Amino acid sequence: MKRLIPAVAVLGLLAGGAHAQSALMLEGVPRGEIVNTTYRCTGATTALKLPSSLVQVTYHNAGQNSLALVPFTDGVRVFVNVISGSGARYVAGDLEWWEKGGEVRLSSVRAEGSTGGPAATCQEIR
Repeated sequence: MKRLIPAVAVLGLLAGGAHAQSALMLEGVPRGEIVNTTYRCTGATTALKLPSSLVQVTYHNAGQNSLALVPFTDGVRVFVNVISGSGARYVAGDLEWWEKGGEVRLSSVRAEGSTGGPAATCQEIR
């Protein structure tokens, strides 16, 4: 039950739309860094429900725990870092946010792990 309470607190923060200002505190996890990054996205941005071609993503990095908070037209989704062969790969439900060298591919992932459906490519704005 203790782990459920922080998760509910995170969802409460996200529901308010304050993802860029959120402070994520989890019991037993050291306070990490928060990095806000803006991307310019092309491709299936409307089909994937990105709010516009410019997307601000908030990364929470604490030890071996990394999250990416990505805004969509229907709310912010929390992507969790998972193992990848190269770059930083995050998943949330059936969506995959895969960053490598300032470029991101956002796509739908099928149950068997293959990508399918709409995809968008995003370039970091520096």
